Amino acid sequence: MKKTALNIHDRSSIFRLTPGKYYVLILGGWKIEEHRFKVHITDVQNKESITVQRTEWPVQSIEFGRRAKRYYEFDILTEGEFNVYCENPESLKVKRSNLMMFDILFKYVDNHSLEILITPKIM
Repeated sequence: MKKTALNIHDRSSIFRLTPGKYYVLILGGWKIEEHRFKVHITDVQNKESITVQRTEWPVQSIEFGRRAKRYYEFDILTEGEFNVYCENPESLKVKRSNLMMFDILFKYVDNHSLEILITPKIM
């Protein structure tokens, strides 16, 4: 699977996924305030919704030269095309750093520049 970032304000995007566990990373910073923000994934063929849940271990990294945080996870049982879209994208708030001492220094990242990245779990 080719790594492709999706702007959270895009209506939706179709991804071809094979069976396995996947993570959804939020690109833009490491302090995440999701409020009413949700990621939805639906099988294009049978319209079945895939359960997307918060990951037990959010991990910080750098992806595409940007700060990223592994924030959600989901399982795909059968190969196919899946529609990915974000609900309430305007409610997602992200700051560059999650350290309290930098909280005052950094403002929220521009919400329209925030993206998500779907990546397979590597065993």
